[in-house]
Amino acid sequence: ARGDARDDSDIDVLIVLRNNFKYGAMLKKTSRVVAKLSLENDVVISRAFATRQQYEQSKIPFLMNVRREGIAV
Repeated sequence: ARGDARDDSDIDVLIVLRNNFKYGAMLKKTSRVVAKLSLENDVVISRAFATRQQYEQSKIPFLMNVRREGIAV
């Protein structure tokens, strides 16, 4: 998102959910599609999850960075 991608860069995806969730269950639920996209595009895709409230209000550095530099899709 910063415009400094290199050939070996990965893709970090934050999935913002409406309701509370179980992190492990969401990892399991998204594993196949993430693996498929990673293999098809020869790139490592990392994902994280947050509720809308966590995304908008959290002081966790990762989420603050996403708010500042992320690109919504």
